[in-house]
Formats: sequence, structure tokens, C-alpha cells
Amino acid sequence: MIQRNKQIIPYALVAFENKVLHYVRGKKAGEQRLVAKGSIGIGGHMNDTDESLFAWTRRLTDWESSVK
Repeated sequence: MIQRNKQIIPYALVAFENKVLHYVRGKKAGEQRLVAKGSIGIGGHMNDTDESLFAWTRRLTDWESSVK
């Protein structure tokens, strides 16, 4: 019997008052199918080094903001 584990992939939506963060992915997006596509949040797999959901969010926002 093959055991298949599923992993929850968190997704963070950033909102303040009546505004929601929106951005368009650049040419250096990790997945080419997402280049020039809009997004209203960030998401991805958690690493073993992420101590919490907050640490995961910090890592991803740091990474997303460094990709130009």
C-alpha cells in the first residue's frame, strides 16, 4: 500500500482597513507560469527551520521583496 501524505501550504493575505496588498510577479518568479500574473498574497511550503507561522510569513515576505 502506498501512503500519500498531504502537506498544508499556508497562504497569507495582507490587508489594512479597506486595502488589500496586490502585486504582479516579475520575470524572476520561481515558476514561469506565474510571471506577469497578479497576486493578492504570498504562499508556499513551510521549512523545518520555520519555528512558527509568523517565522514562515517573515521568510516569504523577505524573499518576495528581494526578487526584482
